[in-house]
Amino acid sequence: MNKTTYPRLEMGGTRYVCVPEDIYNKQTAVYRKVSQETERRIAEFKAGKAETVPLSEINRTMISDDLKALRKEAGLSQAKLAELAGVRLETISRIEGGKNAARRDTLDKLMKVIEGRLGVGK
Repeated sequence: MNKTTYPRLEMGGTRYVCVPEDIYNKQTAVYRKVSQETERRIAEFKAGKAETVPLSEINRTMISDDLKALRKEAGLSQAKLAELAGVRLETISRIEGGKNAARRDTLDKLMKVIEGRLGVGK
């Protein structure tokens, strides 16, 4: 498991973590993709092409996309992540598929494993 620790610094009262540019770029790309999908759905709603866009759907979509991208970036299969986090494989599959909303405690377990693999969140 990758246990890389990245340097931290503080400027003007704001704390920063210095990460390699490739990790920063991957995270930025994930954020942009999720933001674009959310904006597309909201635009469809505003244009009358969709009756509603429940906030829960937007949240579920964002979480599922983020989790899948981060899991793959960490080099983990759904099965391996489930094993390491102590959750059922079906749970990860349903969250990533957008079928179920994730409970906070489940997300915490998953992110602890993923962040450990990526060497972030320290």
